[in-house]
Amino acid sequence: MGLTILVITILVLLLAYRYYTVRKINQNVEPSWSRSTPSRRYMDGVDFMPTPTGILAGFQFKSISLDVIIGPVIAIQFGWLPAILWLLIGAVFFGWVQDYLVTIMSMRKAGRPVSDLIGSYFNPTARSVILIFIFIYLLIILGQFGLLLSTLLGKENVPFSILFLVLAGFLAGLMIYRWRINLILTTLLSLLVAFLGFWVSSIPKIQNLVASINGIILDQGTLNLQSSFISGDISWYSMIWIVILFSICYLGAILPIWQFSVPFNYVSSWIVIIGIGLAVLGLLLGTFNGSINAVFEIPPLVSTFQPNLGPIWPILFVTLSSGAVSGWHSLVSSFSTSRQVEKEPLALPVTTGAMFTETVMVAIIIVFAATFGISSGAFSSEQNFSLTAGPASVFATGLARTWNVIGFSESTGNSFSALFLTLMGITVLQLVLRFARIVNADLIGTRISALKNPKLGTLFVIILTLIIVVFGFWQSLWVLFAGANQLLASIVLLLISTWLAKHGKSFWWTLLPAGFLFMTALAALFYSAIYQALFQQIIFESEINPSLILGNTITVGFGLLFIIAGSYLFYIGIRALNRARITER
Repeated sequence: MGLTILVITILVLLLAYRYYTVRKINQNVEPSWSRSTPSRRYMDGVDFMPTPTGILAGFQFKSISLDVIIGPVIAIQFGWLPAILWLLIGAVFFGWVQDYLVTIMSMRKAGRPVSDLIGSYFNPTARSVILIFIFIYLLIILGQFGLLLSTLLGKENVPFSILFLVLAGFLAGLMIYRWRINLILTTLLSLLVAFLGFWVSSIPKIQNLVASINGIILDQGTLNLQSSFISGDISWYSMIWIVILFSICYLGAILPIWQFSVPFNYVSSWIVIIGIGLAVLGLLLGTFNGSINAVFEIPPLVSTFQPNLGPIWPILFVTLSSGAVSGWHSLVSSFSTSRQVEKEPLALPVTTGAMFTETVMVAIIIVFAATFGISSGAFSSEQNFSLTAGPASVFATGLARTWNVIGFSESTGNSFSALFLTLMGITVLQLVLRFARIVNADLIGTRISALKNPKLGTLFVIILTLIIVVFGFWQSLWVLFAGANQLLASIVLLLISTWLAKHGKSFWWTLLPAGFLFMTALAALFYSAIYQALFQQIIFESEINPSLILGNTITVGFGLLFIIAGSYLFYIGIRALNRARITER
């Protein structure tokens, strides 16, 4: 069954690319090989830099977050069929549309980020509102992923592997941009350094060294900052490793993008492709030789309501974002990719190619969850197939079992999965920190000029994130991430619709997805912030836990902020769209 799902996914994406994507682009965008691009027009060696298509596609693909693994595992609690259907519909009619068109828009507007484009097409106030929206959204990602990755980074086989990958990224940057070495040779040498790191990390003495360091840190206990109104009780173990994690991300935030971010993500993309490729090979062989059960353990449709999640609409559609449509992609595309594409026609393989590759990867995660979820104990059939273990464990089990079919021990698969997850997180987290630093310079730097300095601005963002982590605020804010992510995507799709209307092009194929996402995201935010946090946890809770009061209040406050800001931006966007239509007539 798993192979059938993968084949159908790939066929749908190939047909969509050939008969829908290309046709829509030719009708409405008309990319030109002769039109000047920002990467060459404003080349500064920092953010604007012509980048080979293969390198940039790897960077774009590896800029996806851990949500590509976490989201589908959570979403499959409704059944694997709704998850697959939304994944394919979202990718074909929502995802690539946002990723590609916001890249083209930015390229034709001198590489301006999505916040500037919204200010230009909507109004100046909208620019300020979206900057606040994006800044809070990025802080939530930094807080949640930072704490999660600090735990993974501390595992015995991970730190030295990441260190070698950082070195491989620096090496690749020098070979590509400074020494002008052949891309194939660059890739091979970089991967050689990366795999050398895997081997070093497998040496018992190295693992014992990391274990000894962890033992010393664990002996220090917690920071003991918990009070009756604060849910934080973070350990020194998490705190020290998160500081190490942000030290790595700091490099990506302040260095020229060609020097670390792009080559590091490019090398990492190959690690991800190789790891997933071996898993698919194991799934293929295991299905044919009978060592892997071809029948899914989870039904196609479990329920339209999961007590621990909520109703299938809107929860499924915001939970499963990566691979379908994600507002995060619009930031990557406009803050980075649009400033590196060498020629307009090359934006299609970079953005849509990366988007559809991500869709296939999410389909593989869904197959893992449906195939191994019950037998691994991650889902409980007695509890309506609800998730009883961490989503990452589902991925680790799937990778270990499929790798085992082709000769790797399950311990090797489990070790690699820890590194895989860490790598997935770091590659996106260093970009989140970079974008947060840029937004911070626009938002607060106008009042505090020192924060326009990249180094000081990045440190300021890190300090804010550590406050969120230490005091446990991330636990409350994280429930808002999924809704805010899709709300951002809806606003960007509305921006794209306005741009198309202004140039006399068909815009309904982008406006309808924008409207659906807006209503879905708004419903998800109301459900999590108003219904769950306010009514269930505060108003109608018979015994209120004082330690949850502040967290739920923060959830309600920021949920309302996202709802109000998103509604204002969508309202202003609709008005801008109508003005564009009238002007065109």
